[in-house]
Amino acid sequence: MSPRKSPPKTAVIEAGGVKAHVTYKRIKKLYLRVKDDGAVTVSAPVGTSKEFISRFVSANTGYISRRLSEIGASERRCETGETVRMWGESYTLLISPGSRRSAKKDDGSKTVTITAPPDSSPDDRKKALIELYRREVKSAAALRIPALETVTGLYSSGLSVKDMRSRWGSCNVRTKHISLSLRLAMYPPRCLDQVIVHELIHTAVPNHGPDFHAMMDRLMPDWRVWRDELNRVKNYI
Repeated sequence: MSPRKSPPKTAVIEAGGVKAHVTYKRIKKLYLRVKDDGAVTVSAPVGTSKEFISRFVSANTGYISRRLSEIGASERRCETGETVRMWGESYTLLISPGSRRSAKKDDGSKTVTITAPPDSSPDDRKKALIELYRREVKSAAALRIPALETVTGLYSSGLSVKDMRSRWGSCNVRTKHISLSLRLAMYPPRCLDQVIVHELIHTAVPNHGPDFHAMMDRLMPDWRVWRDELNRVKNYI
């Protein structure tokens, strides 16, 4: 009688143009991760077929592509041809020589043009992009906050747009002043709505307890979808 073979512990599969390194574990669900070095890894329950894992990877190629784009953006030099995110869409970056640093977007051609002196550094050009994101969020929020205040019946006293990296927004419960991250300009507009509603609720409920979640569910039933979109990938500029 031949000895019983042990199930494989690792494997490499290719699906949807993606090479994924699979590790079999005693878990119940599949988990996919794109590491900071660009490697795609999958943790799979022992006994899961390669065909099932391949379908799982193929179904997540959109996320993998966005994640790889953001990893590249973490080392962005702000040079012509790079891709930047604007309201959930991909825009091509163009660098134009000029005496003053500035940035503007063209929705028709899906381009962002940064004007900067020829000897400008990547950090200088990034600053122009950051200011473009700040203007975008400020302009969009100026329209969405009044509309969402009317819908929710909750009101803020003012707005600030900041380069916040560890949070998407905040609310001063005492003054009802709202602050938003300029990085929201990289994500779909509905993500901005989710953060605004979140902070408006804090004008009435200062914590994240049951009352807060009940109000989020009532005022924006799909809020978890957009929260997860914000938290799923890093917000590199």
